Amino acid sequence: MPHSKMQPGNIPVAGSNGIIGYHNEATPVSPCITIGRSGNVGTPYIYDECWAHNTVLYVDDFKGNVPLYIYYLLKTLPLSSFGGGSAVPTLNRNHIHPLIVRHTTNIKIQEKIVSILKPLDDKIKVNKRINDNFVNAIIEVMLIWLLISLRNDNLEQQAQSLFKSWFVDFEPFKNQPFVESELGLIPKGWRVVAFKDFIEASTEKASVDSYPEYSVTNNGIIPRETKFKKKLSKSTSKNKVLRKDNLVFGMSREILNWGIMEDEVGGVSSAYNIYAIDKDIVSPTYLRLYMRARKSDFNSLIGTAAREGQSLDKGHLLQKQIYVPTTAALQDFFRLFIPITEAQLNYRDESRRIAELRDTILPRLMSGEFKIDEVNM
Repeated sequence: MPHSKMQPGNIPVAGSNGIIGYHNEATPVSPCITIGRSGNVGTPYIYDECWAHNTVLYVDDFKGNVPLYIYYLLKTLPLSSFGGGSAVPTLNRNHIHPLIVRHTTNIKIQEKIVSILKPLDDKIKVNKRINDNFVNAIIEVMLIWLLISLRNDNLEQQAQSLFKSWFVDFEPFKNQPFVESELGLIPKGWRVVAFKDFIEASTEKASVDSYPEYSVTNNGIIPRETKFKKKLSKSTSKNKVLRKDNLVFGMSREILNWGIMEDEVGGVSSAYNIYAIDKDIVSPTYLRLYMRARKSDFNSLIGTAAREGQSLDKGHLLQKQIYVPTTAALQDFFRLFIPITEAQLNYRDESRRIAELRDTILPRLMSGEFKIDEVNM
């Protein structure tokens, strides 16, 4: 179902990566359990009700089993390994229908398993909701420091709005003198610097140790993936090291992916240009927010190369300029910004720990390693 055919409503349209829109009609089975069929193959999702998009398979008969138990059971199955297709992985239901799965048919045991796992998932959802809707804290901060609109309901969006108010719209500095620069009017005392002044290409190679595997995203963030670890090749020349606060740009087909490392050391393939940032000249956090706030300024840097399947024009990157505020202005901004991001990270870390606990006990519950009858409820 394309977006043009979705009718106004509150029923989530379930795609292979989750909700992709809303519709006025639901698939006639609830709860709605889907499995990624195209793209994100084999990943199960559960909704109270949904409209199953053609990029997913969905459970149309629970055969008398507890639906949430079926959802957790599906999470233990290696369905992604059945994806075929060279360009876009596709899961053929005819390939998984014959699978023989070991599980309990005892409904009471199924319900006990669900009663153990569901509270953990509920806590993760609560943390995410608090993290994504930290509006009250933002309102307090903004009333004290700036009277700007709080139309966004997402913490990350609020943080970006705060940055925009300070360093794009210059709200706190409008009563100060401005001067002309290569990038237009900026507050007096601020500097314009080129990337060549504060970045240096990193050629550090990865060892044969196991590193957390990192993903580069096109929103300027590189999140840590703790669920999967990748043993790097002994041919270290093909593997690069990512360190906290490195600037990363993709090459060739990864050209549109860029970001600044927010976590500790990790390993990444040679498909990325990695640069160390001179923190005495530019704060990596400021640079990340600046590049996200002025993403259109970098279109000329990556647009042509991406269309033509080429790598990043490194010379063009080195000549690219940004403006940098005074140390005092940046310190004042971080007094507002850091508490927000710390709260966000705390909730994210707690959710990660709970998810790890859930994923640890999930296969043991499903396999019978934990004797559910012996669990005190």
